[in-house]
Amino acid sequence: MPFPEVTPHFAPAALEERALTRWRELDLIARVDELRANGVVWSFYEGPPTANGRPGVHHVWARGFKDLYMRFRSMQGNRVPRKGGWDCHGLPVEIEVEKELGLSSKQEIEQFGISEFNERCRQSVQRYVGDWKALTQRAGIWIDTDDVYWTSLGADALRWFFFSQGQPWTPRRISHEAIRTSSSETLVTLWNVYSFFTTYANLDQWEPTDSRRPARHVLDTWILSELDDTVSSVTRSLSSFDSYDSARRLAKFVDDLSNWYIRRSRGRFWRGSEPGAYATLHECLVTMSQLIAPFCPMLADELYLGLTSQTSVHLTDWPADRGRYDPALAEQMASVRRLAALGRAARVEVGVKVRQPLRRALLIHPGDGFGVELLEELKAELNVKEIERIEVVSEVTDWQCVPNFRVLGPRLGAKMTSLRKELSESDGSRLKADMDRDGFVEVGGERLTPYDVEFRPVRRAGIALASDGEWATALDLVITPELLAEGVARDLIRSLNDFRKLENFGISDKVNVVLDMPEQLRTEIGPHWEWITSEILAANLSFGSGGTEFDLNGHSVRVQLTSAEGKPE
Repeated sequence: MPFPEVTPHFAPAALEERALTRWRELDLIARVDELRANGVVWSFYEGPPTANGRPGVHHVWARGFKDLYMRFRSMQGNRVPRKGGWDCHGLPVEIEVEKELGLSSKQEIEQFGISEFNERCRQSVQRYVGDWKALTQRAGIWIDTDDVYWTSLGADALRWFFFSQGQPWTPRRISHEAIRTSSSETLVTLWNVYSFFTTYANLDQWEPTDSRRPARHVLDTWILSELDDTVSSVTRSLSSFDSYDSARRLAKFVDDLSNWYIRRSRGRFWRGSEPGAYATLHECLVTMSQLIAPFCPMLADELYLGLTSQTSVHLTDWPADRGRYDPALAEQMASVRRLAALGRAARVEVGVKVRQPLRRALLIHPGDGFGVELLEELKAELNVKEIERIEVVSEVTDWQCVPNFRVLGPRLGAKMTSLRKELSESDGSRLKADMDRDGFVEVGGERLTPYDVEFRPVRRAGIALASDGEWATALDLVITPELLAEGVARDLIRSLNDFRKLENFGISDKVNVVLDMPEQLRTEIGPHWEWITSEILAANLSFGSGGTEFDLNGHSVRVQLTSAEGKPE
């Protein structure tokens, strides 16, 4: 098994303990210094905090930003001296010791003894320094705390919150919930992608040294294009000391990777169907571990170690842009995703499940059309059999004609009530066509011009529509018996896989399935039983009676699952 077993549960505390222990055992700071010994010196010292001040989150904030750029420059090949420190100028230290000893004047200090008083001041400083050394380690900040110059506290989630929520000078409220939210949006998502990769790569026994060179899928080409753009953007931003822009670009890439690349590629990872998908995702994760290393050094090291089995991400060079960015593909994929989002919104509005396949989608969008591969991705995401492009929204809408009360009210007076009723009962689409052709319409004995009425688009029966400016996705809601049967089959697959999880079956465990369902439903699903059997990893699927009950498209169904190889753990 080339990759570690990784659970989807993100446990940062345990991860950080592993990282800190590993760094101590490797003497990693010394290893980095040795690696970059001949590099051009890049110095970034700072004003130290007061030695006998308690460390706080604001110290992590300041030191974290400085540490970010030092790590970045080190990975770019610079020799980066790290020297932490503290301000132990007399007054703050002396005031604290005076309070501890109950002294209030120079004469009392002299009576106590100048030498003894100075020794107490030194002890006060040392008492705080222990906190600073421990907290600096916990923040993943590398400085030399044994040779004067100390500070800080934190962890990857706290660091990421600081970097991703605004520029250093931006005011912000800090809370556990805010830190948890920013971590979950990016760091937890990245961890889940890592867990997904290791799980399926191990099941398929894929290794990075795999000699197979499959042709690139359009999704592979796109995500590697986005990866190179991310490398270029983050490098440029960090070189300009713009941590916020860098963090936003990293967060966008993680979202692209999880919510589109893996979402659309999930089937390509199952049972070794496309090794190119593994190679692509592996490259993305390795490069991301390097890009986030200055931001979240512990998580980055955990990922890199698991993906490569090499010593540490902090001993690697900063990744280079390999020149694969394709702006035209990026624009087209963004358009596909926008239309897909509108399609999902249209389904929500009319209450049609995403798993229910539909006959066709009708699209309105600016620009050129899409290539075959992108159309196939959009078709699969929309779960439709056909895609057509139309020019105007009126092709999928009807029209309602309503009176302009401000204009007609004074003119018609009491007649307005009857005119409004007649307009509401009229064929608005026909009236609009007449208005467009003749410039007026006759209704209830009144000649009405475009100033007298307003035509409002309304959803045509049998059509779901969502639009946004020049963009629109319309879905044909006529569901044939064949489409309905496929939708029920998809629902059944989802339900049975949920039962697999409840029964603690592993992803690759074969199961025996016994279903108790109405004969009519069994017949309707008929053409899809082979597909269902494959998708739920059933060694045997049979029909009987009894089991756990669940609802399937309004029908009561029961299921019994047993291991095809004995009881699950």
